[in-house]
Amino acid sequence: MTVKHILILLIFTSFCIPAGISGFVRNSENGEPIPFATVIVQDTELGTSADIHGYYVLQGVPSGDVSLIYLMIGFSSDTLQVQISGRDSRVDAILAPQALTGEEIQVSGERAQFLTQSNVSNINLTARDIRSAPAFIEDDIFRTFQLLPGVTSQNDFSAAIIVRGGSPDENLVLLDTPQIYNPYHVGGIFSTFNTDAISNARFISGGFQSEYGGHLSSVISLTTKEGNSREGRFSSDNWFSKYWNINDIQGDVTLLSSKFLLEGPSYKGSWFFSGRRTYFDQLASMYYRITNTDQNWNYYFWDTNFKIHSELTSKHRITYTQYSGLDDLSINIGGDDLPMINFLWDWGNRTRSIQWRYLPSSKIVLETNLSQALYFFNVDFDFTVQRESSFSDTTESSGFIAHMTNRVNDRSFSQNLTWFFESGHSINTGYSLKRLSLQYHETFAGSTIRDWDQSPTLFEFYITDSRRPVDRLIFETGIRVTKYELYDHWLFDPRINFKYFLTGDLAVKGSWGKYSQFLFTINQDDQLLRIVDFWQPIMKGYKPQQAEHFILGLEYFSSRYLSMTLEGYVKPYKYILDMSRVYHPAEGEGGFVSGTGIARGVEILLKKNQGDLSGWVGYSYSLTKKTMDYNENGVIEPALGEEFHAKYDMPHSFNAVLNYRINHRRTISASCTAHSGEPFTPPKGKVFHQDFYNLGSVDNPYQRLDTYYGAKNSARFPLYFRLDLAYAFNSTFFHKDAVYQIQVINLTNHYNVLMYNWNLEKSPAQVSAYSMFPILITFGMEIKL
Repeated sequence: MTVKHILILLIFTSFCIPAGISGFVRNSENGEPIPFATVIVQDTELGTSADIHGYYVLQGVPSGDVSLIYLMIGFSSDTLQVQISGRDSRVDAILAPQALTGEEIQVSGERAQFLTQSNVSNINLTARDIRSAPAFIEDDIFRTFQLLPGVTSQNDFSAAIIVRGGSPDENLVLLDTPQIYNPYHVGGIFSTFNTDAISNARFISGGFQSEYGGHLSSVISLTTKEGNSREGRFSSDNWFSKYWNINDIQGDVTLLSSKFLLEGPSYKGSWFFSGRRTYFDQLASMYYRITNTDQNWNYYFWDTNFKIHSELTSKHRITYTQYSGLDDLSINIGGDDLPMINFLWDWGNRTRSIQWRYLPSSKIVLETNLSQALYFFNVDFDFTVQRESSFSDTTESSGFIAHMTNRVNDRSFSQNLTWFFESGHSINTGYSLKRLSLQYHETFAGSTIRDWDQSPTLFEFYITDSRRPVDRLIFETGIRVTKYELYDHWLFDPRINFKYFLTGDLAVKGSWGKYSQFLFTINQDDQLLRIVDFWQPIMKGYKPQQAEHFILGLEYFSSRYLSMTLEGYVKPYKYILDMSRVYHPAEGEGGFVSGTGIARGVEILLKKNQGDLSGWVGYSYSLTKKTMDYNENGVIEPALGEEFHAKYDMPHSFNAVLNYRINHRRTISASCTAHSGEPFTPPKGKVFHQDFYNLGSVDNPYQRLDTYYGAKNSARFPLYFRLDLAYAFNSTFFHKDAVYQIQVINLTNHYNVLMYNWNLEKSPAQVSAYSMFPILITFGMEIKL
């Protein structure tokens, strides 16, 4: 049976279900969808919330005249009169933005989700939430995620997020539809996403439904803006204004980069384009010209986002999205009596996707996606030493050349179908076919170290049944079925989510599920900085990585503006991989070794959603351990570092983000982070032994002095603490509206240890500490033209 036949069957059977109301809720100022808006049928208990695209479906509405009430925090409410005549009705709503005043009670999208969805370990951040936290130079989505309970970072120099003890490669990062494989700029300090282009960020730290797969820990799903579809700047008399126009132009300047955003209406839809570029290279060039010295390094990054959509009819919509980003670094140093070092390094991401959304009735939404995601990473390192020849007046050159390349090409086709039954019951199902091409090549001094080239195919099917068997219970069951070409067996990952309402404001919720991962990074856990990710597929002869999630919690959501979530979790890692320390002739250097692990913890999040003072406070306690048979002798030996705390194990973590609106022009915000220090492997002393390359004299063969280390990750750095402040005020810049921002990073100038360096040549041995960010002051400006 083909997809066409299935769709015809669904449409036919849907007529057996009472008529429904569906439509979109949009912003009156720019036509953008309003995610998670609440829709209520007046004088009844019927209600629902819109999805991420502002689309809602109401089933079981009685025939006759009804009043629909549309509510959303930050917008004025609206009531529409509709006549129900036994057929599907399409009702779109437009809500006008409204400034929040004092402690006025309004309905938020989060409240609507609380009442209608299970939402285990789930949080949505709007552009307003992202901007509410003080930023390091400029707003960063991943830095905001790091301020949530259960989420930590390795250090100040990394925007990578560690979710419930999992490594960064266990997070599925989606930008609209395609996956982003290396979401970092500046060697990992900043994420690769321009916050001006993002309308909503969904973060699921565990227990995610069957529509998501291929990763073990979390889902980060980012939705870009659609663009302002209201009247453009060009007159309608121009022939092209029907097909393309422009209305909004924004600019943003910080110490890191310059950004711009353009948007406007297009043929039966809208478009937007955003760009960002750092000017490190321009400032450096200016400095070297002024000082009349040679520039021996260059670095810059840029990224762009583009999106355009067209509502061809009320049932058909086509959307095209594209993202591109690049980092480029070059260093040329040495000469005269010093070695010559030439270092070239570039990496980036490119994605593009086209989506057809079809609404055959109010009960069915069919999305067809075709996408490509490309990640590339290239390094060239040339080390040359020149010296005079011992036999002539000429010079001799010696040295080596190293080259490293990593490339991921992900081409995917998928279809997703959502079928709404009576109120509270829906089925979400779909499939995807993914063709992967992964290459990893590493050479040193003319010798090939690693040469991996794999092109596996991945087929996935999922189905989730969500229903409300009784008014107090939301129950979701689902399964994800996967066939990975390099693994002989089919994988079945069942999942269950539930929420039971104890009262109208308090619910108990839980989740259980199995998860599999087919791509992973070969980055070493003990590396100081995670500059880029080195991706590889699970090779032939190995099982996919696997984990289970057990989650149980309480959720309280006041009908006013306060929410609280308390969750406990256990995440057993049934099968994980790491680089082997044993030489495998068939695979060259760097085979893989398998192991297990477990992460467990408890998290609490208190959030105030509106009013002059808003923000959240979170605390988490966690424990993450791993066991790896590194020497592959079949026995786990803790003394040899085969049972250890994971590198990202930081038991205690406290986060707070507060935002206070002084008046309609001025706001002040603060964020505070404190957590246990990162584990490290401490040196215990010095030991003399033979040098393999230089056996030494006969009377002193053991002349090499080396470090003797203790148990792996058995010590910790001191407590990490950082307090950041930000102040923003609205003003003008040459008669244009502008927002000025000042941020203070690490206000208390707390000394957070990045690393220790031991000098064991001294007696007694000496240790030096190197810190993360000291106190820093940054500023920026945003202009609307």
